[in-house]
Amino acid sequence: MSCQSDFGVTAMTMTKEDFIDEFQQMNDRIETAIAARNFDLVVNIDESRRELLHQFTAEIDPDNDQIFFEALESCAKDNARAISKLKMEMVTLSSNVSSQTKALNGYQP
Repeated sequence: MSCQSDFGVTAMTMTKEDFIDEFQQMNDRIETAIAARNFDLVVNIDESRRELLHQFTAEIDPDNDQIFFEALESCAKDNARAISKLKMEMVTLSSNVSSQTKALNGYQP
């Protein structure tokens, strides 16, 4: 028996390969949502991804599976890059807004 979520998370009958594929797809969706600045979607996908990881590791012990851990590490690095890029964009945007606000304040009587 399997149970599937809105994000395609399937519990119980998932192989390691299925898990890695699903986890990477969720990672891609998170990166797309970050780029679109859809933070509610980021949170929802991340919660589903964490639940997928929890369910999978409760059923299958991935100890000493190098491919499994490399796939997880790759996803983590991809997310970290996307988050870092977003943070840099936010700093730039904040700086631009601050400069524009100061310029507009100069026009006040």
